[in-house]
Amino acid sequence: MDATAVIGMSMRWLHIFSVVILVGAFFYTWSTRSVIASSFRMTLYLALLGILASGTYNYLTKASYPPHYHMWIGIKFLFVLHIFAVAILYTLPDASEAKRSRWSATP
Repeated sequence: MDATAVIGMSMRWLHIFSVVILVGAFFYTWSTRSVIASSFRMTLYLALLGILASGTYNYLTKASYPPHYHMWIGIKFLFVLHIFAVAILYTLPDASEAKRSRWSATP
């Protein structure tokens, strides 16, 4: 196995692992309706950075793309920006309960 394959596989696992952390944080805040603990904030920020870095690496190292892929990557990118914004807003300790309910779409 050459170094490029090892880096590619590592980036893929970093992407998957970071998404699992992010989805777990969303599920936790949605089910408990509580604030993300201050000790977990740095982990969440590192997960966001891991998703951004590994996603960019995976996008830039792919050899070719099918037609209309750039439209889909644009849609995915807008979706990711929304998820990142909500994840960062969840970490705000002084947000009201009404705002948290609106961010998580719970009544």
